[in-house]
Amino acid sequence: HMADWSIGFLKENSITECSGSALIVENGADPEVTDNTIAECASHGVRIAAGGKGRFANNKVSMNAAAGFCVGADATSDIRANEICENDEAGVLVEAGAAARIYGNTMHTNGGAGIEVDGEGVTQLRDNDVHSNKGDAGVVVKGAVEVVVYGNHIHENENAGIALQNGAHPLISKNRCIDNLGDGIKVSGGSKGKLERNTIQGNEGAPILAEPGCEPIIGENFLQENDMDDEDEEGDEPRIEG
Repeated sequence: HMADWSIGFLKENSITECSGSALIVENGADPEVTDNTIAECASHGVRIAAGGKGRFANNKVSMNAAAGFCVGADATSDIRANEICENDEAGVLVEAGAAARIYGNTMHTNGGAGIEVDGEGVTQLRDNDVHSNKGDAGVVVKGAVEVVVYGNHIHENENAGIALQNGAHPLISKNRCIDNLGDGIKVSGGSKGKLERNTIQGNEGAPILAEPGCEPIIGENFLQENDMDDEDEEGDEPRIEG
């Protein structure tokens, strides 16, 4: 537990089977956390709570009972090059009011989304490999505007590649949404979003599905070989409902 403006390094440890989260960072603490194994804890693997900061790199965070990483309101974190897998909930959960840079991680086989941004906050998701997750999508953005989803490889998730929900309006650019078991990008709950220059290919649903009341801005995407509900129709166009 790191708090009260503490700093320092946490490196090359194995932290397993804790009764709560393996690591809690809050109240101004700003550690470097690298090359650790964090697994099989009864809550989140790493919880960055109010006022917490930190840089988290090259850790393996797996098989925890909640999210791998949870970034709470008023926390600011840099999460890079970690393997985040087999957690019961999301790989990374960013709560409303948090700010996070999530770059170059691999999130796979989590019980929820690979990455979920749950409410307004300044968050960037770049160059992550997000696959084989079981939530609503590989990447879920709920009710957030100041979010950038850029250059990620989002593939083989059990539902959509990317889901925008609850009025979300992020920038979704230059991602590869490939071979997901639902839609490539699903826009629901009055969401908008600027969807540009994405490669959306081989998904089992529509390449882009916008439900009634949603108004995404769609431009310069590459859509190919996506399936539609009609087995005889190849899904090479966005579907705007309502």
